[in-house]
Amino acid sequence: MTAELDKNRSAQNPPAPQATDALSDRWAIFDLVARFDDAVNRRDAPEFKSLWAEDAVWEIGDPKPLFVQGAAQIAETWQSMLHELVWLFRGSFAGVITIEGDKAAGRWPCIETG
Repeated sequence: MTAELDKNRSAQNPPAPQATDALSDRWAIFDLVARFDDAVNRRDAPEFKSLWAEDAVWEIGDPKPLFVQGAAQIAETWQSMLHELVWLFRGSFAGVITIEGDKAAGRWPCIETG
């Protein structure tokens, strides 16, 4: 049963597309946001950590400002935040992406409730 569940779960999580042009870059970023929401909603710590680069920065604004650097520290901080919640749901709406050369930035309105 466990092997079947793992097989079904990996079928639901295809690898991120390879970015070769502006459209696929945008798709990869949208996919990253969707994977983030999914990992949060499933409380999947390994998946959550895999979404961050080693030198990543996680910054959250008011009402509870947060600034954390590094994938390991981000994942550790996130897991400690989960201990305060009985349940959590996170969903994102359409976001805005800016791509300049090999750098990209995005903003997503989201809702989190727990």
